[in-house]
Amino acid sequence: MAEEIQEEGLVLETRDGVATVSVVPSGCCEACGARIFCRASGEENPRVTARDPLGVRPGDRVRIAAAGRSVLLATFLLYGIPLLLLLLGIALGAKLFPGRPELNGSLLGACFCVIYYLAIRAASRNGRWKRHLIPRVERIL
Repeated sequence: MAEEIQEEGLVLETRDGVATVSVVPSGCCEACGARIFCRASGEENPRVTARDPLGVRPGDRVRIAAAGRSVLLATFLLYGIPLLLLLLGIALGAKLFPGRPELNGSLLGACFCVIYYLAIRAASRNGRWKRHLIPRVERIL
């Protein structure tokens, strides 16, 4: 059985089969080391975009779920690959530009990351693969 992350929340708006959900903090939030990032935007409750196969309406209380595999894949795409590109750029920059290896390697690594993030942004506009990474509305409570 695949692992799943589930949260409850309140639907704020819906559009084209996608719902914006204000996630209600659960008891597990107090023990979570990453809770500071959930409220980094200053909002009381974090907002999540979720696929809406059930046709929910604003004001509905829902349970959303994200497959553990999707969360892991998204984390790797957003953090793992850029880290590898940064390290590759540092190594290549030091080899290709021996005059100032630290500076040139860092700049090349940063350029690789910028190019990667621009490519991810362009690919996300398509939306096809992104729809598999975002959570889904599992049921109306």
